[in-house]
Amino acid sequence: MTHLKIFLLLIVCAFSAQAANAQNSKTTVDELNGKRIGVIGDSYVRNHKEPFENTWHYKFAKKHGMEYFNYGKNGNSIAYSSPRWGKAMYLRYAEMADSLDYVIVIGGHNDAFKLDSIGGD
Repeated sequence: MTHLKIFLLLIVCAFSAQAANAQNSKTTVDELNGKRIGVIGDSYVRNHKEPFENTWHYKFAKKHGMEYFNYGKNGNSIAYSSPRWGKAMYLRYAEMADSLDYVIVIGGHNDAFKLDSIGGD
């Protein structure tokens, strides 16, 4: 009978430990919560003709409780300013909040048409 009591006690301890681990995993703090993230880029970032709330970067920020800033601009280029699309990203970055914890740069799509004019043979 003593062996049965010890066996049952071990089972109860095992279930208790498992329940404690499950509870601890639910209370894990997300280290990104409260951080500020800015994304700069072209129409891919702005999400041309759709709300930027449908982008992966917005959904990522909201999932982790981050404050999100979208600096996307349709037609924008990394290296070239234009009268139609405005200042290039290498100039526009100065308009971003100084207090961002994370910055994502997505671009280059609108620079590709000028590849033949960037030097070389």
